[in-house]
Amino acid sequence: MKRILAGCLILTSFHVHAQTWSTTGNAGTTAGPNFVGTTDLQSLMLKTNGIQRLLIDPQGVFLFNSDYLKIQSRLFLQDASSSSLNNYTRGSIGNNIRWNGSTSMWKVESGPYDDFAMIRFDNNGHMGFYTRAMTGSSYEISHGSLFDYQRMFIDNAGNVGIATNDTKGYKLAVGGSAIFTSAKVKLQQNWPDYVFKKDYRLLSLADLEKFIQQNNHLPEIPSAEEVAKDGLDLGSNQAALLKKIEELTLYIIEQNKEMQQMKTQIKELENKVNDNSTTKQ
Repeated sequence: MKRILAGCLILTSFHVHAQTWSTTGNAGTTAGPNFVGTTDLQSLMLKTNGIQRLLIDPQGVFLFNSDYLKIQSRLFLQDASSSSLNNYTRGSIGNNIRWNGSTSMWKVESGPYDDFAMIRFDNNGHMGFYTRAMTGSSYEISHGSLFDYQRMFIDNAGNVGIATNDTKGYKLAVGGSAIFTSAKVKLQQNWPDYVFKKDYRLLSLADLEKFIQQNNHLPEIPSAEEVAKDGLDLGSNQAALLKKIEELTLYIIEQNKEMQQMKTQIKELENKVNDNSTTKQ
């Protein structure tokens, strides 16, 4: 009986020791058996100054008792469910910027660096990217004014807008100039080499002249008004221009044939004139 009691005391001692952690650090621990946490369906709570700051629920979800998680001095992580950002934001990752629930404004922290950058996740599936350079002091921005600093966004259809707030349904819209080291447009239409086929009907020069006089642009080429309204499709425009070049080439070939024929006729006339002159002498 005494041996059984002694064994129970030893096991109890080990159990108590395994659950006791020093606030000045622990040594001789083993990964797995030694841990800080729970073994039942209870949450793990961390407090400072007697106030709950962090809760890890039984499913491993981190819940912060704050409007935001601040990492070091500049990085903020916010979730709309805990910070009540606004009706348009589900969460954000901000460098030196966060949502201030008490003022319903975006707060940019003060120096020494008061620039900011942020990724914002909208409730409609959008992602917005925002930046601003240093201004010299802290300030707040209304949600509406924040869009003045939106540099790029991706909407819920996968459309990307750069320096614009509206892609107008295009997959990529750029509100400004762009430069490429290489660009390729893959057309879904036939390349206009069919112009050189024998059955292609080339518009006569007289009909072409009449069309230009009536419309002030070449056939199948958009007018200035159409370009101003709808823009210019680079791929289709390149194909249309090539078609006109190929038609022009055919016109030149035809004109050259006519010129050669005229030269031959002139030469024949000259020979006849010379022959008649020689006969009369």
